[in-house]
Amino acid sequence: MTASSRKVVAWVWLIFFLGLIVGSVIWVSVLVKSIAQRRAAMPPVYGRITDFKLIDQDGKNVTLKDLLGSVWVADFVFTRCAGPCPIMSSRMAELQKSLEGVDGVRLVSVSVDPEYDRPELLRHYAKRYGARPGVWIFLTGDRKQIFEMITKDFKLGVSEAGRNPAEQPIIHGTHFVLVDGNGQIRGYYGVADTTLEPEPVPAIESAVTKKKAREDVLEKIVSDIAALKHASRP
Repeated sequence: MTASSRKVVAWVWLIFFLGLIVGSVIWVSVLVKSIAQRRAAMPPVYGRITDFKLIDQDGKNVTLKDLLGSVWVADFVFTRCAGPCPIMSSRMAELQKSLEGVDGVRLVSVSVDPEYDRPELLRHYAKRYGARPGVWIFLTGDRKQIFEMITKDFKLGVSEAGRNPAEQPIIHGTHFVLVDGNGQIRGYYGVADTTLEPEPVPAIESAVTKKKAREDVLEKIVSDIAALKHASRP
């Protein structure tokens, strides 16, 4: 090989290695940016759910272990509630519809009136709102355990009822709570606010405003669920 040929080969190898280095730098830069964007989009961690043992509408035991690996949305209602519960369950039904075809997501409604809300009542309540078996479950069980779970783990409010909850309603939090596959709380969403407007507005405008606010909340929940599921992929 002549000196000029060796020089050409050397230049070819130099250009090749420079291209490899530049390409690697660009790839690492894109990867770092992608990871940063994913982390920025990830909902923050607000706390962790400890283990529990409750009963679903079919009389089966349900523990935290049964929900690990799934992203789930929890709320707290009771079947004879004349206040926000029907609104909350209607919102949960809308969320269920928005999540059709999405695997690995559960909806969990826990009764704050467990002595009254036995499995058979919860089963009828579930049918009323179109709960899909295996997707949306309703839980009841020991009142003390449920109230401690609400206040200590979910960090929501709940108060003991009087002798007749119809006259003295059970006061409880009305937020949906997003929990990831590791049992960590990742979001709180107000879904039962019926006073979205600070001042009176015409009925049609009021209805449109409320509908838009409701859709925005549900879209945010679906978006956060998607972020959690995307982050959990290998």
